[in-house]
Amino acid sequence: MMRYADLAMDGEIVEMKTVAGTRATLGTQFKYGYKQGAMLVKDCKITKKHSVFVWMLSDISIGSVKAKIAGELKDRRDEGTFICYLEKTGDLCKWTYEELRAIIGLGI
Repeated sequence: MMRYADLAMDGEIVEMKTVAGTRATLGTQFKYGYKQGAMLVKDCKITKKHSVFVWMLSDISIGSVKAKIAGELKDRRDEGTFICYLEKTGDLCKWTYEELRAIIGLGI
């Protein structure tokens, strides 16, 4: 079975998720998108970076989103970016996985 990325942008494979639940739901959807991207780049000759874009429908603060994803990156060392659009506030945020790992002292 062939698997395809949701999007390729700026030389990275991007998996896209929509989240309408809690922080726990955000974490689950991020992990799922991260895993999908990691599987796709495993055999890719063009890039080893994979990212996750989340369209956040819930009323969760930027700080809470950032902290949750930083925690989800524990024990993960891939390169990529987390992009999040918070529909309630209209904010669009983008952090590299390295920046997020640095928040909890796991920078590479």
